[in-house]
Formats: sequence, C-alpha cells, structure tokens
Amino acid sequence: MKIRSIKYNKNDDNIFYFGGWDSNLYIYDIRAGSVVQKWDGVPTVEHDTIDNNGTNIVVSGYNKFRVFDTKMYKNEEYIFDSNDDTKIYATKFISNIYNNPNHSKING
Repeated sequence: MKIRSIKYNKNDDNIFYFGGWDSNLYIYDIRAGSVVQKWDGVPTVEHDTIDNNGTNIVVSGYNKFRVFDTKMYKNEEYIFDSNDDTKIYATKFISNIYNNPNHSKING
C-alpha cells in the first residue's frame, strides 16, 4: 500500500489516521504499535484528503466524502457523491463561528 495522506488525532497524539490508493482508512495507535482499526471502501485517498476534529474523521477522494465516528468506530455516511468530473484535493474540518469543538463543518 502506498500511503497518500496521514493525520494525527487532534485530541490524542498517540493516534494517527492514514490511507492511500487501496481504498482503506487505517487508525494506528503508537502505544499498541499497530493498526487498531481499519475501514474499507473509503474513497481513494489522495493529497491532503484526511482530516479529523478529534471525534470524527472525514476522508475524501476524487468525487466522494465519507465521515467516520471514531468513538463508535462506525461509518457515518457519504456526504457527497458525484458522478461527474469533480475532483477533491483537500478536506478540512473548520470550527464554527462560535468556536464550539462539538460543532464543525466540512470544507472541501
């Protein structure tokens, strides 16, 4: 597997997320020294297309977004899925105007 994007958990420096062209998202825990969770069927990860807000992970690639809940270890939903030539090259969580860490929006 070729890793194309990697991000640390914003609430825990021992956890990081990575993905690549194999359409999997991996959660690695430095304390365990291994991958502790893997989700398959995610968009093909390219460039800066993984981000997190400490609770959720957003993964995007080509023309899809997918959000994961890191507390429940489950796939939330596709946010965006387009069959046209739309390409997503970067994805970021942005704090809302009230700066509340429990409310974020996705900008991609």
